[in-house]
Amino acid sequence: MSASVSSGLKTTLLLHALFAGILGVFYFAVPVRWGELVGWPPAQPLDHRVIGAAFLAFALASWLARGAGSWGEVRIVVAMHALFATLATLLLVWALLTADVPALGWVYVVIVGAFAVAFILAYRQHSSA
Repeated sequence: MSASVSSGLKTTLLLHALFAGILGVFYFAVPVRWGELVGWPPAQPLDHRVIGAAFLAFALASWLARGAGSWGEVRIVVAMHALFATLATLLLVWALLTADVPALGWVYVVIVGAFAVAFILAYRQHSSA
């Protein structure tokens, strides 16, 4: 029998679902307006829409995973979120240091980096249980 999902991980998944869902809607539904608002306009609206679609998929995965009862049911989702959030954080830091990226990118670094840490810690905790 697989270990149960901790309340901390369920909370992380809920917060992630909300964060990714909200960003996903903005990037997908109003890409040009959202890009102008945050000072990061897309080269093409399709660019932001693809990002929005990915965020909406991640949000759905987190939303469904938070309702799971066992670690075995959420393990792959947590691993995927940990990898994506880690790579996205590293990419954002690199872009902020080497390219003309708006300072808002640092807000993304903090939030996405926090999710990376939370998902990595949850994966380690649950995998060793």
